[in-house]
Amino acid sequence: MLTRLLSTTLATAALSLSATSPAIATPSPLASREPRLISQAASRSQQLNTLLEQGRELADAGDYGRALTVYQQAAQLASDNARIFSGIGYLQARQRNFTAAVAAYQRAIALENDNSDFYFALGYSLAKAGDPAGAAQAYQNAIRLDPENPENYLGLAVVQMRLGQFDAAIQTYEGVIARDPANSGGIYGTIASVLLQQGESQRAVQLLEQVMPRYPNEVKLRLPLAVAYLQQGDYDRGLQALEEVAQLDPGNPQIYLQMARIHEERGNIDAANTAFRSASIAAPNDPNVAFAQGNFLANQGMHIMATARFREVTQLAPENPEGFYRLALVLADRNRREEAITALEQARQLYQQRGDTAGLQQVDALLTELR
Repeated sequence: MLTRLLSTTLATAALSLSATSPAIATPSPLASREPRLISQAASRSQQLNTLLEQGRELADAGDYGRALTVYQQAAQLASDNARIFSGIGYLQARQRNFTAAVAAYQRAIALENDNSDFYFALGYSLAKAGDPAGAAQAYQNAIRLDPENPENYLGLAVVQMRLGQFDAAIQTYEGVIARDPANSGGIYGTIASVLLQQGESQRAVQLLEQVMPRYPNEVKLRLPLAVAYLQQGDYDRGLQALEEVAQLDPGNPQIYLQMARIHEERGNIDAANTAFRSASIAAPNDPNVAFAQGNFLANQGMHIMATARFREVTQLAPENPEGFYRLALVLADRNRREEAITALEQARQLYQQRGDTAGLQQVDALLTELR
């Protein structure tokens, strides 16, 4: 979402400096008596433009830390330039320093309070910093200043969802549809997902079936429709909808995982195994796919294959204790006690780093059994 700011923030900061520098833009009537002042102002403007160009080049190269240092130097020379502070906010956000980004965008808004991009970026940063209520207010200000930009509505709807304001979120999404009906298939799918979160599967089905003919190839419509059918207990139609989604989006592993879980719950083990393999082919390096397939294999008593999958999980996500814990379980089932203990000790260390008391308790219980 913040890429919207890059062109308007970093690229125009230098231009805005030259436009707002009074010593350059508006000759003084006493200019002939102030050659030193004009020379100093010209030197200052040149230094600022050099810094901003350097900062832009560093940002384009992905070196956000050095770019930030350069922009902070520029801010010391032009503390009244809102675009510089918005650039600082952008660079802080790219480094996930969202609290610092909030402060920078607030400074930019204090200097230029009619810029919708600043409010949009402030909303994004506040949401990431854990202040959805503040983010909602910022997005509302962005909408007030730029009511035709759908991104402002999308940002507001997301934080309204986080606040549990589902009806308000639906109204906000409808605002996006009103402004761009031809490209709003995915938005209808999002509204349906909101309804599903509220347990209103029938309303979701009615909405999706109504708009489906207008967007026949929109995956974001068909996936919540499948979920709605499944919520209603209509597994046949749910699976059929998922198969249609898989045809439209064959590289999406989540579709195959959902199909696999349904087949497993219904006792269709061969179909579940096929779906898990399809998920693995679609995303061979996804630890979530490997974890889900490992659980399935373990549940079916295929402990050797499950061991291999859980080892992959520990390699793909070495910071996740669950992979090591599940690996230990299948190793213990195979009477490979020492290897299981080694995996449990690694899981215990990771749970401890997270402060996960429940995780520590389950590890300690299994360690007690094995020792």
